[in-house]
Amino acid sequence: MRKLTTLFAVCLVLTAAAGAAETVSVRATGLGVIYNGDIAKARDDAIKDAIRQAVEQTTGMFIDSQTRVEMFETLEDSIYARSNAYVLDYRVLNEGYGSFENSYEVEVECTVAKGALEEKLSELDVFTISTMIGNPRIMVVIEEENLLQGYHYYWWDWEALDMGTTEMTLQEILLDNEFPLVDAAQARRNIDRDMVMAALTGDAMAAAEIGLQYGAEYVITGKAVVKGSDITAYGVTAGSGMRSYQATVNLKAYSTGSARMVASTSKSASAAHTDDLTGGNEALRQATSQAADKIMGQILKAWAREAAQGQTIQVTVYNADSATLNSLMVWMQEQIRGIERINVRQHFGLTAKLEVQSDYDAAALAKEINYKPRGEGEFEVVVYGQSYDQVQLAIAPQGETPPDEDEVVPE
Repeated sequence: MRKLTTLFAVCLVLTAAAGAAETVSVRATGLGVIYNGDIAKARDDAIKDAIRQAVEQTTGMFIDSQTRVEMFETLEDSIYARSNAYVLDYRVLNEGYGSFENSYEVEVECTVAKGALEEKLSELDVFTISTMIGNPRIMVVIEEENLLQGYHYYWWDWEALDMGTTEMTLQEILLDNEFPLVDAAQARRNIDRDMVMAALTGDAMAAAEIGLQYGAEYVITGKAVVKGSDITAYGVTAGSGMRSYQATVNLKAYSTGSARMVASTSKSASAAHTDDLTGGNEALRQATSQAADKIMGQILKAWAREAAQGQTIQVTVYNADSATLNSLMVWMQEQIRGIERINVRQHFGLTAKLEVQSDYDAAALAKEINYKPRGEGEFEVVVYGQSYDQVQLAIAPQGETPPDEDEVVPE
């Protein structure tokens, strides 16, 4: 049984950029602002600021000040904005109220190494890394066509065939490597066929919707085709019946929360046999095995990046007029612990989609939003619920009541 005992993809892709063998100890001081008496939030912000300062100091050991000024935007995007990815560990040396009014100051000592966190993650197994980001589950949706046998395996055709060779092989490999899967048996009986066809043709929103309906955080979609031809080669006995079978497997993986493609691959393989079904299935298994190695590596790379940089949570806000939505976003940025940034993905009518980069998971974010006090003249909020990487809520101006969930959430 094959095992992915390490994050091999992270090793291959990131090791070249990770100079973690050499570390340096750096002291830095950070500052956080105390809003509404929330010292814990200010302390978190101060520690993050200190870590960033430590990384900036370390960068200064290799790049002169003039170059740092000229390259500020590049450094901001590639290094400073992800300072935690370059800090192996840190400890707090001193902390307390800062010299400015309503401020909190923290001095830390950091062990800084470029790529240190990525290298550390590369030592972890699949179970550990998936646990770090909330145990995301995967759903597999594969269409298969055997041109030799004349059959076309449609993913929803559960009465004719439980599972095609490609899907069965891929699921076996994923399970062997401890990737958590969603049982698709119920989905096969109830899924909208047009939605499946859209997902199989590359519609990211359709793939995401399938996953959301059946509790999967990631969906792997794909198509597989196998064909054959007579072998004409030296050493092959005439009339032996030996044929060559060629299979091609195309796979894509989508995050259901963001409808973003995180992995894609296409692999081909050949097999020889006298029986069309046996030879075709063997070619499919070989091509699927190669594609699985690639797709697993890409998924693990995405998970490692998420663990290093924080989780992206999709927040759907209902009853969101522009002014109240802006108040919500400002309040979240200032008051909610762990938030790095907030981006508005879309805002049509009174429904807004936000992407929130956070050190904490969706459950913790939802709890903070629901119970954190708000100042006078701001807004009212009610949280409808949350999942692995999603939060749904409604807002209203101060003094008004947010609508009930059944009034705004589409079926």
